[in-house]
Amino acid sequence: MTAPAEPTEQSSPWETEAPSAVVKSPRKAPPKNKKKKSKLALILGAVAGVLFLGCTGVSAAVYFAVIQPALRAARDIQSQPQKDAVVNDDPTTVDGAVAALASPDGDLRVKGLAVLAAAPREAGKLVKVSSALHAYADKNSEFKSTSADAFLKAVERWGTATNTPDLEALIPAPPDPAPVWERAARQLFNIEPPRAAERVVARALAPKADESAAGLVKEFRVYSQPAIVHRVNDPDSGVRGRAERLLKEVFKLPAAQYENELLRQSLSDLAVDSVPTVTSAADHLAEVGRARAQDLSGSPTVFPELIATAKRLGKPVPAPVIVAATVWCQKTDALTLAGLLKLAGPDGVSAVTDKLAKLKNPTTYPVLIAALADSEGGFEYLALKSIGADAAKALEKGKTDPNEKVRRQCQNLLAFILANGGTMTPPSTAVTTTTVPVGPLAAALAKLAAAKTEVDIAAALDAIAKIDPTSASDAERASTVKTLVPQVNKTSGDAQTSAANAITVWADKKNADQLASAIAQQPICDWNNALKNLGQWKLPATVASIIAATVVPSNSDAAVAAIKAFGPIAEPEVLKQFTFARGTNSTKLVAMCHMLEAIGTAKSLPQLEALYKLETTRKKMILDVKTACEKALKAVKTRAKK
Repeated sequence: MTAPAEPTEQSSPWETEAPSAVVKSPRKAPPKNKKKKSKLALILGAVAGVLFLGCTGVSAAVYFAVIQPALRAARDIQSQPQKDAVVNDDPTTVDGAVAALASPDGDLRVKGLAVLAAAPREAGKLVKVSSALHAYADKNSEFKSTSADAFLKAVERWGTATNTPDLEALIPAPPDPAPVWERAARQLFNIEPPRAAERVVARALAPKADESAAGLVKEFRVYSQPAIVHRVNDPDSGVRGRAERLLKEVFKLPAAQYENELLRQSLSDLAVDSVPTVTSAADHLAEVGRARAQDLSGSPTVFPELIATAKRLGKPVPAPVIVAATVWCQKTDALTLAGLLKLAGPDGVSAVTDKLAKLKNPTTYPVLIAALADSEGGFEYLALKSIGADAAKALEKGKTDPNEKVRRQCQNLLAFILANGGTMTPPSTAVTTTTVPVGPLAAALAKLAAAKTEVDIAAALDAIAKIDPTSASDAERASTVKTLVPQVNKTSGDAQTSAANAITVWADKKNADQLASAIAQQPICDWNNALKNLGQWKLPATVASIIAATVVPSNSDAAVAAIKAFGPIAEPEVLKQFTFARGTNSTKLVAMCHMLEAIGTAKSLPQLEALYKLETTRKKMILDVKTACEKALKAVKTRAKK
């Protein structure tokens, strides 16, 4: 009788492909004597069968009691399902290594990785192995640390697009540990070049990037350069700065190419929802525009895109957007630019009016005159003053405007133009007082009306400031203040200072609005005494003018003291003006931080925290602002806890 053939090494049930079910616990391969038992049962069964067929004298009872159970046991053992098969302790084949990756035994998983790293790559098993490696990485974080090298070697041999997220995980941004990140980046580049470039660029733009990151960025240039350009308007100012440095220092882009890249990317970034990104894009557009100041016609879409962005953002439009629009604005665009006056904050209004004064486009003069009615900083007045005689015709019409403030300022401007050699007809209605008192005041006012030079005007104003107003009637004081207020715009230098001093002397609480108006029109004057008075009177309508005076450091302390005297009732107006887009006057911002330090409640915290975050990430940090904001945050939080 011939015994059954021995199972070969290849067909052994202990080294077949692992079943789909996860092995719940490690088990050692069964001892060899179990195989012998199986063969013995088969032999006994076969012998029993022969005896049954050859020996007819054997009783049926013996057959059913002994021989039949032996045959059944042999069949059961032979047909035992593969579910009892377990992974070998030392996998040596690709299939065995794949099965080992699913083992709960960490050492066995590492052995599986080593086998795969050394095994020849087989096209027919590529999908199976790469999927198993991905499943291993998905379940075992060790692939990023202790097993990183072994895992990467296996992926280098068997990796496909399935392993893209695994390779990306091996390329984190600093300071996360990344023992094999450079090799992982190169392997990812072989599979998905754009994604490899993105990961390397992210690492190169991180705060603590190493030189090797810059080297790989250069190596992957075809894909990494666009990725870096895409980050030049990142919300994080640190990232923006490092991206610009890489473009200039690593890629050494020629100036023209660098400008083209900035222009293309920044135009695209104007459409995003992030205000920091939009403002950065606007800054870059302004930079390119200044570089191309001699010929802006080559990029005709820039100005319309900036205008569309301003309208989309709404009031107040971030100052950098408006500044960029002024850079790209040509004379034929002047009227469109003038339309931004209704959407701009103080810094934006300043930029627009300065540009309009230079362009001298007659279509904008009526717009500037109409804006005098709601002017907060006197910028429109200064623009018309700079335009001079060219605006005379429009100013003559302005004298009949329904708004009293517009009429008065048009008259003042016409008088200024005439005094400086203008050829138009003098104003038909001089600015006079409604009540002219007798005595020294009357003489001083008459001298002021007759003065033609700045020296004579300053002398007349000084004379008025020396007169004691306490003996004058309310009507006399009101009339005198009304006469004096236009002088802060009509004059300059010493005469303007004298005008501010005279207004401060003659204004009282009943005409505080006139004093506040004068401060708002010319905040750069010395208003320290006037600010002290406004702080004592505590009229909410004057808070905006007090804040306006802080654009110059010499007024800041007095303005902060005045707001401190108001207390929390001034907070809503301070917060309303507490904007910190690029271009915001830092002196004013520091002063408002000091104001909130003194009076701020919990309502101030969101804006203070936003400013502090901006200042700590800004490429060129304004230290005074950061320090003032930090102090304000500390004071407000302390009060909020009480």
